[in-house]
Amino acid sequence: MNRYIVPTLEKYLGDLTIDKEFDTLHGYAMQHIVSNAAAQYTINRNIILRYAGCKNRREQIEYLLTSQNPF
Repeated sequence: MNRYIVPTLEKYLGDLTIDKEFDTLHGYAMQHIVSNAAAQYTINRNIILRYAGCKNRREQIEYLLTSQNPF
């Protein structure tokens, strides 16, 4: 039986906001991505904040989440 490990949406969103490779997506583009993701999927706030905390970016993610989508 083959098993595939798929990263969660929270990890993808966290990486988009934290990693330097995605600096071009900051500002309106990032807000648009998070807003669309929240509209279509359930985002677990605890998971994304825990992930951001491991990367020392918890405050940045928390601000983005509360300013855009209070979920």
